[in-house]
Amino acid sequence: MTQREMLFQLASRWLKGQLQPDDGRFLTLAFLLDPAITAPVVAQFLSDLVAPPGAVTRVDHLRVKGEVRGRIARACARPDPHTRQLLDHFRAFPERFFPTTPVDLFAIGGDGDDLVAMVRLKNLGRLADKASRRATACCEPEIRRRAEGLLSGPRQFGVDLDDRVLAKAERLVCLDLESGALELSPQDLQIGDLIGVKLIGEPMELDRLEAKVATHPQVASVRKSEHHGKYTDTRLEVELMRPGTDETVERLLAQEWQPYSRGLNPDELRGSIPAYVDDASKTFFVEVILTTWEDLVESEFGWGLHEERTEQQRDDLRRTRQLSTNVAMTMMFMLLVAIAPATDVGRLPFRLTGRYLPDSMIAILGRLFGLEIDRSPLWMAMPTDGQQVAFGSLSVDGAPVVASPGRMEAL
Repeated sequence: MTQREMLFQLASRWLKGQLQPDDGRFLTLAFLLDPAITAPVVAQFLSDLVAPPGAVTRVDHLRVKGEVRGRIARACARPDPHTRQLLDHFRAFPERFFPTTPVDLFAIGGDGDDLVAMVRLKNLGRLADKASRRATACCEPEIRRRAEGLLSGPRQFGVDLDDRVLAKAERLVCLDLESGALELSPQDLQIGDLIGVKLIGEPMELDRLEAKVATHPQVASVRKSEHHGKYTDTRLEVELMRPGTDETVERLLAQEWQPYSRGLNPDELRGSIPAYVDDASKTFFVEVILTTWEDLVESEFGWGLHEERTEQQRDDLRRTRQLSTNVAMTMMFMLLVAIAPATDVGRLPFRLTGRYLPDSMIAILGRLFGLEIDRSPLWMAMPTDGQQVAFGSLSVDGAPVVASPGRMEAL
């Protein structure tokens, strides 16, 4: 995001329970304007890297993992025996591969089922999860240090002190984070793969693509790392430069914003563009992954299956349920406000020091999007015409229960 510093300040305040009146408006602006600022840059960057000269590039927008895995399976033209075995297993049992997992992904190829790259935009749940894991990992040494200090107190026979003491230490850390006695840094909440690009090819082709990334005129910096495990790939944290402020403002002002305003007055939105772009960073980050077909299939169909790793990551947070859950819920609420049809936050529904069930998020979804999804399926709307309402087979002493509008709440 080009407004990452402001987003970090807002997230830090919300984790402390501090809301400012303009927060909802800023979040809505950020997640409307930033895609418009960055998308043309990413599109040009990818076109220069992977578009065959003179060829028509095909782009498919895929929304669930079943579509993505099916696209990969069709495109893998020369699988080795192990890769073929994995793909055959997928084709025989597609329901075993989490087919309804939501994604926001663009598959890029040429004619037919050819596939050369994929662009994935990380979704709400995965962003909240990752922020939660990063904050928890940052705080875990302090939680354990405080737990060790608490262990010097009296012990109670038959009580699992590890869990009890860790929970008590975690609450102390949450209290200090909320008060500001402990602080998270931008690096503690930084997520560098909001936009993820995966380039697929043979090893020599990947070497050529890596060199093209490093020398591309839009690239300000590249930081390289390698992943080794159940599969292997090369990861590049690429810093891309956006066009100049005047050019960007002119392009954004020329767009039609009425269908996408998300509760903002379109004229107000248009009037906010110059200041937003002027304050924004001149660069933003994209993760580029270079992978062979064998490693791609292993990561999507084999031991590296993403959804299984997600389940494992969530299980790893089981000893820090309060911190991880509350950071995730706060971040999820922040992202939901950004896409909701209204910009008024009202109040912050979560505190680091509180305890919440996932059901809370259902009620929040309803409040933000005007949906009655936190109701019992037996709930019915209040009558407005003065008529009495009979509650089906509900009866008292054999007589049906009937309520007038004035008695509905009492009933």
